[in-house]
Amino acid sequence: MAQMLNKINALLLILAVILSTLLWWQPPTKSGASNEPLSALSSEQIQTITMQGLGNQPFELTRRDKEWWLTEPQQLPADPLKVDALLAMIDTRVYERFALPTGEAARQFFTEDNRHWVRFDDLLVWFGQAHPLGQRRYLSLNTDTSDGQPTHVQTGSDIALVDDFYYHHLLGSWVDWVNHQLLPPDTTLTGLALPALTLTLEQSDEQIENQQMRWHSLPAAADINELHQLVNRWQTLQATKVTALPENLDTSSLQHLLLEWQDAQGTSGTLSFYLQPLHSEAQLHHPAQRVTYHLNSATANNLFKIKLNRENP
Repeated sequence: MAQMLNKINALLLILAVILSTLLWWQPPTKSGASNEPLSALSSEQIQTITMQGLGNQPFELTRRDKEWWLTEPQQLPADPLKVDALLAMIDTRVYERFALPTGEAARQFFTEDNRHWVRFDDLLVWFGQAHPLGQRRYLSLNTDTSDGQPTHVQTGSDIALVDDFYYHHLLGSWVDWVNHQLLPPDTTLTGLALPALTLTLEQSDEQIENQQMRWHSLPAAADINELHQLVNRWQTLQATKVTALPENLDTSSLQHLLLEWQDAQGTSGTLSFYLQPLHSEAQLHHPAQRVTYHLNSATANNLFKIKLNRENP
């Protein structure tokens, strides 16, 4: 009997060792899996971003010094926060990395419906299928030095599985990337023509420390401080959203506004808008750039709120 118990205890001990080993054993990391960034590129090095989202028309963003601009299909300042969010994809961590298989096996990662891509300089990234478990997505990466529009994922492309934080950026069109601030970055308002008021900034070769004193209005403003506040509201004005210009827009009955600006290098420019007040908002249409800036009613009212000196027009 004792011998039988010893055999049982020995068997139980062997089973315990096996179970312990199984509990602590981890399968080796899959070949190609890593915690490395998506690309060796630095987001600071990238000069051009081209992409195609739900719209059929690709659009392009270009870095100019420290600022990003939408350069195709229109020339407009780009939304810096949106661009930075997309550039973060360069440094995102990869869960798996492997070569795209051939034939039907490739369809589990990419299908003919995968038409969304973004190109960082020469790095072409296609967005593939969502991973069945977790919020992750397959990306195809390869070098593309052509100037043309890519049409399909290349055989043998490098496939990476990453967190699905970036696909939503390609669900819009080019107009979604326009900066909500009306004036270009690092520019100063130098003139403003409103329906009932014209403001001009006196130009002088001498350095004037208090530039607020250089503003003049016609008709004259009753309070100079109120005038400066009005100028500042236009200088910092940001829209709640930007949309494509309405088709067949008739501007003949709308009020015309003109903004003049100058940058640090002395380059001057103008922005021409047409004001359309609506029940819940106001719209500033910019026909030359095919966009409309939307403002809430309170913001729009403050853009024209100023007391004039009627005794001294």
